[in-house]
Amino acid sequence: MSRNRSLVAAVIDAVLWIPALAFAVMARFEFDLDRVDLVDVAAACGLAMLFQVIVGVGTGLYRGRREVASFEEVLLVAATSLAVGAMLVVVVVVTAQPGRLVPVSSVIAATAYQLLGSLGVRYLTRLVQESTERTRHPRPRKALVFGAGDAGRQIVYSLQRDPETDIEPVAFLDDDPTKARLVVEGLSVAGGAESIPIASSEFHADTLLIAIPSAEAERVAAVARRGRRAGLDVLVLPSLHDILERGLRVADIQSFPVASLLGREELAIDEAAVRQHLAGRRIVVTGAGGSIGSELCLQLRRFDPERVVMIDHDANALHALQLRRDGRALLDDPDLVLCDITDRDALVAVFDDVRPHVVFHAAAHKHLTLLERFPAAGYDVNVAGTRTVLEASVAADVERFINVSTDKAADPTSVLGATKRIAERLTAGVDGGADGRYLSVRFGNVLGSSGSILPVLTEQIRRGEPVTITDPDATRYFMTVHEAVALVLLAGSLGRGGDVMVLDMGEPVRIGDLPTRIAAGIVPDGPEPRVVYTGLRPGEKLHERLEADDDVPAERPHERIRRFVVPPLEPGDAPRSIADDPAALLAAASDGTAGVVIDLEDRTTG
Repeated sequence: MSRNRSLVAAVIDAVLWIPALAFAVMARFEFDLDRVDLVDVAAACGLAMLFQVIVGVGTGLYRGRREVASFEEVLLVAATSLAVGAMLVVVVVVTAQPGRLVPVSSVIAATAYQLLGSLGVRYLTRLVQESTERTRHPRPRKALVFGAGDAGRQIVYSLQRDPETDIEPVAFLDDDPTKARLVVEGLSVAGGAESIPIASSEFHADTLLIAIPSAEAERVAAVARRGRRAGLDVLVLPSLHDILERGLRVADIQSFPVASLLGREELAIDEAAVRQHLAGRRIVVTGAGGSIGSELCLQLRRFDPERVVMIDHDANALHALQLRRDGRALLDDPDLVLCDITDRDALVAVFDDVRPHVVFHAAAHKHLTLLERFPAAGYDVNVAGTRTVLEASVAADVERFINVSTDKAADPTSVLGATKRIAERLTAGVDGGADGRYLSVRFGNVLGSSGSILPVLTEQIRRGEPVTITDPDATRYFMTVHEAVALVLLAGSLGRGGDVMVLDMGEPVRIGDLPTRIAAGIVPDGPEPRVVYTGLRPGEKLHERLEADDDVPAERPHERIRRFVVPPLEPGDAPRSIADDPAALLAAASDGTAGVVIDLEDRTTG
């Protein structure tokens, strides 16, 4: 409620006492105006209006902190009106003389009339607001929403007001018999899971949105199968802990629940521990427009930092980030910074201006195949760029620095792995001479991130095309974007300087099993997807590792997180360019103690 709306509400509530008291008094005297003392009625109205404003301010009704016509505001309206009525009764009883002022019965009746009027005005205001907020643009997809609980209500409310979605909710479904025939957010509950085929025909639906985030995976899968057999596209809300931590957003609706591929519980964030080191802090995120960086920027807001400065070299990525975060993208936010981390002068100027307490370094070239072709570009960003960010952080007296790495850095066989390993070692090397805490986090394959295998396989299966897999026996560790961000956030609160922290991701997943598992979630009872094996690409491993030969295991800071100490590397000891000395790159990546099967001699220029 804005200040102007609070003022208008106070005036309306106060003025409503005039017709309420006038009508109550006239009704008391059977509308015989000769028996009504207008001066006394006017005096009573004046007192009621004064009491209304004073009591309303005292109860907080006019402080602009309640949504119009919300349950909380209704309680305050009722309490205020009843208190004003009680005060008027006291005044009438104490000061009245025979035939003077207004009858007590009229005050009681007027209180009821004024309360009904105040609530009615708010209800009409809410109706107008909701009517104007609902989007009017054409939405071709008609969705049945399975789950008429809180999550279902919230997502329908959001869909009805989202100006960009192409989904129009048309009815609810719920297996709870007590919800049968209810009308929720203007939509009827048209039955349970068994009613999906009938409801899809009745409401001309082409989509089933499953809004039961607290349900077991088996339950969600069973409902999804019913929907697909009825010819509906199936969408799923994120898990309950995702909703609790990030809120419910239309953008989070998934066509395939990626967490189902993990075969384990997702990592949850210790909110209190993270808040302790982020609240009131100035934070810098490099690579803010990427998959991890953008989700990190979105989640950081709920920990109440003083400022989050988002750095990226891609203007389009910053545009998309602001659109996701604010629902607008004018690129006029001073915390959106267009800067390349390889530009030393520009980056140092940003850090000098912001003086961050915490830095999350997520900027990197991460596509393995491309870096095999253009290793110099990978080195410039992943090594030289990281060194620049580290040096700027030290100069700005950063308290915590978290570098985002990859499991390919463990005994690397690719340019990507070698450059990220050097970045880990540089981070550990800086920690030894800096006042702050400098550490790294090592990711597995992040499901759903840009460039990950999941979107490619999902789209191939949807289209009925052959699925391309490198090697059926290859194994990879997987984590969700949510887990990746959780690991980054927890690292700042749990990690020690020089650490590399790794999520315990359970057993590695066999790549050859992914097509069948994804197909089962998208096209149940459909044919097995046809798989084409392309062979491992240059630099790829058959089996990824989470621990390098020269990593030193340390005490776990968390039951789901492992901690290693890596050999530190001083910034001055790393080659300034990959073309300077390819052999030095390998030595810097491995510390000369672990075998690195990689030949860069013919790949230094791309």
